[in-house]
Amino acid sequence: MNKQSGFLSIESKNIFSILKKWLYTEQDIVFRELISNASDAIEKLKALQEAGKIDGEYPTGEITITLDPEEKRIIISDNGIGMTEEEIDQYINQIAFSGAADFINQYSENQSNSIIGHFGVGFYSAFMLADHVAIETKSYQENMAAVRWDCNSDMSYQMTTGSRTSQGTDVILYLNDSNPYVEKAGSVYDIIKRYFMFLKTEIYFNAPDFKNVMVN
Repeated sequence: MNKQSGFLSIESKNIFSILKKWLYTEQDIVFRELISNASDAIEKLKALQEAGKIDGEYPTGEITITLDPEEKRIIISDNGIGMTEEEIDQYINQIAFSGAADFINQYSENQSNSIIGHFGVGFYSAFMLADHVAIETKSYQENMAAVRWDCNSDMSYQMTTGSRTSQGTDVILYLNDSNPYVEKAGSVYDIIKRYFMFLKTEIYFNAPDFKNVMVN
């Protein structure tokens, strides 16, 4: 693929700051949103298999969350449907926020969580914890190249050829200096368990003192 760079198509240049201030009042929501996305990707691949729309066998769906304090990053990985270059451009780079800034500012903090999903911006909660977010993804579709997407909190992004060799997606959060979870693996584990104890897709957690621990 050709290297692509630019700025996200968002109506307000200050939308990330608005998200941080109004839309997400608790940082736990970052894990809820990103793990839910990973689970959806696995379910979509499973649905295609059950409908007979894809051939071949795929491993059982699972999600792995890795906290790497040395590199100051969190990786949320799934082996679901994955994305193509075109899909990243459509669903990640172009965010339809029609009037989002004004809409969000009308809500009080107690109401702000109801906005989640209204604009389909759950993925962007990642920027609550990170000033740099990356995606490594490879589509289930044959002959589709892996894609790497990097974005900074100024909304500048780059897309290049990725390194993933199997279908699925890694969302990589390069944690900012104020991140509360860098040295709190136990807190991350507790958050994941709180929201996803009964999720049927297996979730594993890797961190210091947590070696591929099944959360649910």
